[in-house]
Amino acid sequence: MFAREARQSQLWLEVLPQNQQAKTFYESQQMAVSGETAYESGSRYTLLLILSKTL
Repeated sequence: MFAREARQSQLWLEVLPQNQQAKTFYESQQMAVSGETAYESGSRYTLLLILSKTL
């Protein structure tokens, strides 16, 4: 089901900051960096960018 059909007002995803190809693609789809979060795996943390788009 698509987000608009589900009556959602915003779409968001997470991407690794070093994944410039993905970040460029999502920005070309009118998504913008709206925050950061960290993924925890054991004792290791990985920074993730949050990209979002208002529908």
